[in-house]
This record gives sequence, structure tokens and C-alpha cells, in this order.
Amino acid sequence: EFWVHLPNGGDLREGHRYPVIYLLDGAVHLGGLAAVQEYYTHFRLPEMIVVGISNRTHRTRDLTTSSVSARRGTPVVASGGAERFTRFIADELIPTIDRTYPTSGHRTLIGHSYAGLFTLHTLIHHPDLFRNYVAIDPSLDWDDHAFLHDATAALANEDYSGNGLYVSLANQILRFSDTLTLDDVMRDTTEFSLGIRSTLEFAQAAEAHSDNGLHFSWGYYEQDLHGSVPLVSMRDGLVFLYDWWELKHPALYNDPSTATADIVGLIRDRSAALTAGMGEPMAMQEDLLTMLGMMAMDMPQPDKAPAIFDLLLEYYPESPDAHAAVAEFFESRNDVAQALRHAREAYALSGSEAHQALVEALMERR
Repeated sequence: EFWVHLPNGGDLREGHRYPVIYLLDGAVHLGGLAAVQEYYTHFRLPEMIVVGISNRTHRTRDLTTSSVSARRGTPVVASGGAERFTRFIADELIPTIDRTYPTSGHRTLIGHSYAGLFTLHTLIHHPDLFRNYVAIDPSLDWDDHAFLHDATAALANEDYSGNGLYVSLANQILRFSDTLTLDDVMRDTTEFSLGIRSTLEFAQAAEAHSDNGLHFSWGYYEQDLHGSVPLVSMRDGLVFLYDWWELKHPALYNDPSTATADIVGLIRDRSAALTAGMGEPMAMQEDLLTMLGMMAMDMPQPDKAPAIFDLLLEYYPESPDAHAAVAEFFESRNDVAQALRHAREAYALSGSEAHQALVEALMERR
């Protein structure tokens, strides 16, 4: 089973391709991730499609990285199916989503506990399958550190340029002691601290091999246990991995004294940052460009507005709304001929009654 959560209530923008988050244990975590998106999309995160994957059946089998007969004294019926489950995601699920929805090639994988172990396994062995990875309190103590040893070796020897990873660590110390610190735990040798020590060992290895190109960070959540850490980890992980999305220098855009050349430079820099972050060509958002052009038009700033609208059409030549905005600009300058040209282009692209009415109103002014 899987569930699909669409941005903007399912009202997808025509012609736009969306990044996709694949969320393991989707039945448990999809509501939390949807809340994160509700509060952070646009300002800190792009609009994204979320695919929540159910792992309620054969969870241990599908998400663990090697086969064991017992764990902490409890028999394990089936385990070690991570590679097979990866093939299901790569060969069946992702193609199904790509055929059904307007997706881009930019994908993120999020997993908690065993699913966090699976997430790191996917990064280490199949880094090209996803661009970003969020491993939430991963079970890196699985099978006496069998995967952890492979992972630390890979971090030292492989190139992960283009990949991003955020790892979170919950405070399981609270379950056993009121006085132990994280430093104490690293000197501990008992089984209770094995999970924490395992994640810390991975994080230290990732930091030690920062030359491997991996965009990496991790967080220790002193106030959260294993069960409460997913919500804040999803927020912090996504905000870190999409740190390039946040609009830089917003005050300069809003300052009327900012020179036209500087505004053009900011817009092009923004577009370059989005392209680098997404891994494919992407321009500054159309609605932001339109808003900037209208703001300059209303001030008025005769040189700045046309420069912004030129960029709007350069980046979005097939957008009817972009042509309608430019038509409004030319109409404000009493250039009815140019306004009509762009209004007709908007109508040709959209066929909408609103754009038809714009054409007719301008024809009456000729």
C-alpha cells in the first residue's frame, strides 16, 4: 500500500514538475510530514509530492540490511530484505509515480528506526536513486554493526557529490539514567547505549570524510525519545537539505533604491541556485517574478519593471499568466499595441475567458 499527498490541495500547476519525497512507514508519519509542508513550503521548502509507503507487513524483513536469527534475545522470523525492497521502489514504485504525476527527477527518501537503517543503506549502495536522505534515529546497531562497518568504509572511499544527508539521534539515555551525558555514553560498553553509540560513530565518520562531497549534518535531540523524534527531525532535515531554497537578501528586492542591474543579478543568482539545488534547470518562481515586476510598475520605476518582465518572459515564455502580466505592464504605459500582442499570446496559450476578455478590452482601446 502507498498513499500520495499532493501539494496545494491537489491543485497542481500546469507545466510544472514536482520533486518527490518517498516516506517509509507512511501510515505513521505522513500526517506529520504534511504538517511540516503546510508551515514551511514556499518560504523554506519547495512544493513537493509525498509518497507514503506502508511497511506494516513484513517491516523487519523489508527494511533490514542483513539476515539474523535473533535480536536482543528475541527470535527474528525474516530479515535482510533491504536490497529486494530497494528494487521494488526503484523498478516498480518510482516508475508508477512518474507515470501518474508530473514529477521531476529530484527525489528524497525519509525513514525512521529500521527505515532509517534502510535509508542509509540506500544512500551507501544506491546513491543515485535519491538526491537527499533523512535517516531518523536509525537502527545502526543491527546485526552487530555489520552495515555500520560497510557504511563507514564507503564514506571514506566513495564519492557522494550531489547527495545530501541528515541524521537525527534521539535521547534514549533518559530511559536508563538521569545523570549520564552523551560523552559518558561514548565511553559506555553496555548494550543499552549501543544504538546511540552506533549513530554517533556514523555521524563522526561522515564528518571526518567531508571531502567525499556529501552535504551532511546531524542533530542530537536531547528532549526527544525514539518515538517522538520523527516530527522535528523531518522539519530540521528538510530545512537543512533545502537550505538553498530560501530566498536570499529579501530586503534588497523590497528596497526601491536597489539598482536595476542589482535586481537582475539577484534574480539570475536565484535561478542559478535553484538549478544547482534541483539538479535540473529551474528559474526563480513565476509568481515572485510577477510580484516584483508589478511592485516596480506601481512605484513607479520605469527602468526596473521592464527588466524584470523581460526576465519573466525569458524564463516562462509559454506561460499565459506571464504574458498577461506583461500585457498589463504595457497597458499601464499606454502601449496598447504591445499590450494587445501579449494579451493575444496569453489567450492563445490558455484559451481562458479571462484572457479573451483582456484581448477584447484592449481592442476597444485601439
